Amino acid sequence: MSAESRSSSSGNAESGRSGKWVRVLFAVLFAAASATAWWIIFNYHASDGVRIALIFPVLAAAGVFLYKAGAGNTVLVSAAATLLVLSMGVTKVQESQLIPAGEVLVKKWAPCPHSKNPMAGRAPADPEPALLDLPHKYGKAHIDSVIAPDGTAHVRSQELVCISTLRAPIPARTLWLVLRIEPTVVPPQKAYKLFFAEAQLGNPHIGQHPVRVIRGCSSSARGSVHVLMVISADPLQNRKLWANYNHNHTGNCLKGTRYDPHRRKLIGTIVSQQLAVTDG
Repeated sequence: MSAESRSSSSGNAESGRSGKWVRVLFAVLFAAASATAWWIIFNYHASDGVRIALIFPVLAAAGVFLYKAGAGNTVLVSAAATLLVLSMGVTKVQESQLIPAGEVLVKKWAPCPHSKNPMAGRAPADPEPALLDLPHKYGKAHIDSVIAPDGTAHVRSQELVCISTLRAPIPARTLWLVLRIEPTVVPPQKAYKLFFAEAQLGNPHIGQHPVRVIRGCSSSARGSVHVLMVISADPLQNRKLWANYNHNHTGNCLKGTRYDPHRRKLIGTIVSQQLAVTDG
């Protein structure tokens, strides 16, 4: 073999190795763009306008990266794109399944602990403003503890909130358990808070009441913090809280979060201390 032939073969091998690593780089970029597209589409608390504005360029970039990674192999590109679309479709179907509503405890979970010390809760770093002395008509409550269904402090999408009614409200007012979250924002959104009506306490008698909460659309990412509080509502506020509750438990969180603009303000008057709980 001549020196010229050996040089050409070496150059072709080097070019092949370089092309392989370039395709690997584009495959990594495709995976990153696909993950970003998933996050944008299924970020429940991003506005529709922001999602639409971001998703098209991200998907276009993912398509280019996929084409480059497959070196123009139409079969490979089509298979990968189909798999991505199908996986998103399956997630949509699962997402639309009925989500049970939060409700006063009716199933036998772990009982409320005897101690008044919260197991999974602590004082929040940024509590909502609350009045110290309220007229008796509002009622008064205390959140004794927050635990997981198995009795541990590992709270995720389900939690048992043990609430003591210290003073019942007048018949015209109703007590609600309300949960506050701070959703992960999608730029250019700014940080904001959302308040979810998780359970109506009705007009409970004096004493402790275990309340089972299944978070539904108020679920947030692992490591996020949500804040619990009991509020007292008049008849008009009660109707608004029921609307909040119903939209939280539609069974379809993308549909339910269209109500989010109405959740940015706390409805009612806080009549308990506030507890911050970290999603485990």
